[in-house]
Amino acid sequence: MAQELIADLEKTPGSQPGDESSSDMSSSLEETPRYQRGEDVITEKKQTILLVEDDLTLQEMYREVLISHGYTVIKAGDGQEALDLFCKEKIDLIITDIMMPKMSGVELLNAVRKIPQEKPTPAIAWSNLTYEDEKKQALAAGANEYIVKDSLRLDEIIGVVKKYLG
Repeated sequence: MAQELIADLEKTPGSQPGDESSSDMSSSLEETPRYQRGEDVITEKKQTILLVEDDLTLQEMYREVLISHGYTVIKAGDGQEALDLFCKEKIDLIITDIMMPKMSGVELLNAVRKIPQEKPTPAIAWSNLTYEDEKKQALAAGANEYIVKDSLRLDEIIGVVKKYLG
């Protein structure tokens, strides 16, 4: 079979055996975009979650759960870092702690809501604080939901996320 291919190449005007530039198959493959060749096909766009948590253990734990369910996660350790990232990245959902250094979750939400957006980015505020006043402040600042972290099981976070991202 190899000899037949060489013979075919020799019959092609101006070609030499081993001359890849004359091979229709190799040149068409190189010119064909990778996605048409079935390589690196992206079947759906991942939704991006901005996870704002100053407790690094909790941040990593929730990040892993969200990633395992197909979400892209951008982490921030405080409200100021989160605000900077929000202005640079396309964010589909914000999950923010309330009590953080530099800028609290309530301050973050207030700042995000002042940024002109086609459609407001949904936000989930969470905290270990169970004070009703804390909850009211977060909701008034633009959180769609307030969750007490201690009462949330790790697997329940996906149900809450799906409520806003589908």
